[in-house]
Amino acid sequence: MRDRIKSLRRVPANKLVPNTWNWRTHPDEQRAALRGVLEQVGIADAVIAREREDGQLELIDGHLRTEELGEQKVPVLVLDVTEEEAKVLLATLDPLAELAEANTERLATLLQDVETTNEAVQEVLNDLGEWWGVGQDDEKPQKDKPKVIRGATLDDLRPSEDEQAELEGKILVIQFSGGKDSSAAAVWAKRYFPTADLRLAFCDMGADFVGMEMFLREFSAWIGAPLVICRSEENMIDHILDKGEWPHFAHPYCHEVLHAGMDPYFLSFEPGTMVVLRGGRLQEKAARSTPRTDRWLLVERIKDVRFFQPLYFADKGSGERILAESGAPLWPGYSRGLCRTACRICPGQRPIAYTAIRREFPDVWVELTKMEEQLGVGTWNIGVSFAELADKGEEMEKKKAGDEGSPAE
Repeated sequence: MRDRIKSLRRVPANKLVPNTWNWRTHPDEQRAALRGVLEQVGIADAVIAREREDGQLELIDGHLRTEELGEQKVPVLVLDVTEEEAKVLLATLDPLAELAEANTERLATLLQDVETTNEAVQEVLNDLGEWWGVGQDDEKPQKDKPKVIRGATLDDLRPSEDEQAELEGKILVIQFSGGKDSSAAAVWAKRYFPTADLRLAFCDMGADFVGMEMFLREFSAWIGAPLVICRSEENMIDHILDKGEWPHFAHPYCHEVLHAGMDPYFLSFEPGTMVVLRGGRLQEKAARSTPRTDRWLLVERIKDVRFFQPLYFADKGSGERILAESGAPLWPGYSRGLCRTACRICPGQRPIAYTAIRREFPDVWVELTKMEEQLGVGTWNIGVSFAELADKGEEMEKKKAGDEGSPAE
């Protein structure tokens, strides 16, 4: 193979010429993450450029770094390639990297060992773990971070004396999604506050899977608490189509529909008379960068409303175990391969969820792909189509089936 590297030079970043064929765009969250890495580590990689006939260095890879670094000198690998060869590199460098698979055991260990105080960098690490389905169950204890209770039971999660005193006599409203954790939070409330005024508040965002309302009513009847359906004026599908772009992890604007539907109900209570219980956990991404030492949650958006998270110290599988032990009904979508009760057109689910949608819910799959035709490829896992996600999910299913079928050593 030919070695096309001509030299390594250090050049002011703003002296490098952007490539007119550069097809990558750089959203704010990517810029913030790159700045975080540069602040924590520094410049640790060279950009790639070719030397044109006029002597200027034209970028092939590293456009965002040069934009962020301005007048600072950066290492530049200068290639001896033609304009056409540069186009080949420009079109394939990033996509080739994206074709790589993952050794999930090594990735899980790596994510446990990586430490950063930069929230944007932490978000990238969280997304990476979410994408490959690792890092959720084997979280590394950090300074000032409470320990997760593995296999937590209701007894493990009993309220402290202070919690009991603050919750006793309050109206307990479950922020209810129909999912495992919020269902388990309702079971917790019924166990420890059996005489409380308990209510299930569900936000109908106009994009639920068929059968969801019947399940909500079944669970409401089982636990003996009234079901309150909250709605916003705009449904989720219209909201996303009107925005003209998919929401993503750093800017989940779709939450606006959820908040518009539920906040008015929460605020309808006299301050101090009601507490919202939700299924949030320490292991959730939002909690990793700002861990708390108790189960109370302050929501800046509605400071007058108190939030409590009974499962905050439980591990990922505890909710499902609590439901199984209590005999509570479980949303049927889980048995068909779905991972959570997110709205059916959610662009931020794990690959195996899209595999299930394509296989089990063909009408929803058509809806998703039609929206993708209008909005372009740009899920929360930016740059990957729903078909690619579903294919990756199938590969994960096959690997899991193979691993489970392998004879024990």
